[in-house]
Amino acid sequence: MNITTTFRQMECTEAVRSYAETKIGKLDKFLRQSTRADVTLTVDGNEHVAEVHLKSGPLHLHGSERSADMYASLDLVADKLERQIRSVQGHRMSKRRHSMKTHDFAAAMARQR
Repeated sequence: MNITTTFRQMECTEAVRSYAETKIGKLDKFLRQSTRADVTLTVDGNEHVAEVHLKSGPLHLHGSERSADMYASLDLVADKLERQIRSVQGHRMSKRRHSMKTHDFAAAMARQR
């Protein structure tokens, strides 16, 4: 997974960067294609904002969370993206389950003739 981390209005610390890469990197196990993640960490007043744009082939996901702690924001946005990935995969699986099997399709085509 290719992860780009951007810090806005806050000091870049290696601890926060490595935590973000670890949390977002765990999402790679749910995706089949190569993945690119753009992580933007911002301080807005007293709130810490974590935004993530995730691109994996044709799949584009976005998550944003605010909290009083940057680590908590990263946890929340990682959970949100995991739910989105599972939702998309579940939708694809349900489409696949409801599609016709090859022998059913052949039988239907034979009946039409």
